[in-house]
Amino acid sequence: MTNILAIILAYLAVYCNCQSNNPVASSSSWAKLKISPDTLSSMEYGNFLVEIYERANNHEAAITASPKRYFYSPLALLDHSSAVSSYNVVTKQQEMRFRIVMWSNKVQKQVVKYLNEIVGHEIKSDQVRVLPLEKVLLTSYTPPVDFWLNPWWTYYDKSKILSLSLTCYDRKVCDKLANLMRTNPEHLNHLKLLYSLSSQTSQTKQAYITIDSITSGTLVLTLLKKFQMTNQIYLTANDEKKMLKETATNILMDTFDDSEVWSRNSEVQIFNILKGLLVTSRTTIEEENDKMWDSVFWDDDNYRPDKTAKTLNEIVNKLDKETQKILTDMFQKAEKHSVNSNSWNDVNRISSIISGKMANDFDFDDVKKLLEESIDHVQWNGEKFVPKPIQLSRINLATFRDSQSFQDRNVSVHYTTADLSAPIKFEEFAGLTIADELTD
Repeated sequence: MTNILAIILAYLAVYCNCQSNNPVASSSSWAKLKISPDTLSSMEYGNFLVEIYERANNHEAAITASPKRYFYSPLALLDHSSAVSSYNVVTKQQEMRFRIVMWSNKVQKQVVKYLNEIVGHEIKSDQVRVLPLEKVLLTSYTPPVDFWLNPWWTYYDKSKILSLSLTCYDRKVCDKLANLMRTNPEHLNHLKLLYSLSSQTSQTKQAYITIDSITSGTLVLTLLKKFQMTNQIYLTANDEKKMLKETATNILMDTFDDSEVWSRNSEVQIFNILKGLLVTSRTTIEEENDKMWDSVFWDDDNYRPDKTAKTLNEIVNKLDKETQKILTDMFQKAEKHSVNSNSWNDVNRISSIISGKMANDFDFDDVKKLLEESIDHVQWNGEKFVPKPIQLSRINLATFRDSQSFQDRNVSVHYTTADLSAPIKFEEFAGLTIADELTD
């Protein structure tokens, strides 16, 4: 009896040591859910792989007679037709929203069938589930310039469809992105999803703000090239935010690995530090003939407000009284009701009238673009078109050019670590269709 007891105790000691050395026994999210982090197998589905995992105590199922449990990775399949540009009345920001298919009855059946072929015993449908994710985050392999991805986790309720969004500095950008996703979604192949299986403890790193991290951004490089002989320049509120956001993102991307997710507070902290370093003051500009316009950064693809007002005044002076009234009434109506250009009902009609009367100077598309862009920045004051008052931020480019006097700064930033990541799949290239996935 003593010998038998000693053998049992020795066996338990060995068994316990094996368990403690197993990575699943650590304090990771996988361990909390008792799921083995090692892939059991990979199933071909469409033209990509679905990773299959098993419950960590499956090996005990034969002893306890409890059913074995299996899990599979989400599809992350983009429903490109769902893309829509809209204004979020809560956040007061323009968004491009879209949907992702996370799982379907069809893939569920395929995984069950596949497992029955490889494990050597019967697997029922209720033994298989998509990985029990707690949170999901949309991110990118490269930092975007004209829009941003919110750096915080979205709680996932295990539903088949996950709604996500990105935020734009300008409505026109979201409109273009929505159209791009609907028509050519592969151009957004830099987007990916990060997954968290359970709540995690925040960790800390040191992020470094250097002159190189500031001058490496796309917008800053554009400013330095455009204003080579100028130190004091002016940015609109959107361009200021774009510059600071891009720079902060670059600093954080240099600090963290792909699987690490910085906290929202950390990004805000770096954003505010950069604002204090780079933005010297603020002013307002509204006069068409103000010389300050020459130092205002404006996208070359768009009409600058002072030049737009000048062009519109040249047009209106060449029109007959009736057409003048149609044009000016349209601006006053839009101003009074805060109507955006998408619902600016008269724009096609007035563009056609103006281009017909001024065929030698403007065609229909030119007039329509001019009118659509001017509604945000130009107004009719009763006598002529004038730029709307715009608040500008003064930027001293000498700060960007003087690397010797710039003092590096470091700041403690918080982050969590994702358990998995996955590129977003596209219907056309995945060998799958959204309709098939959601119809059973």
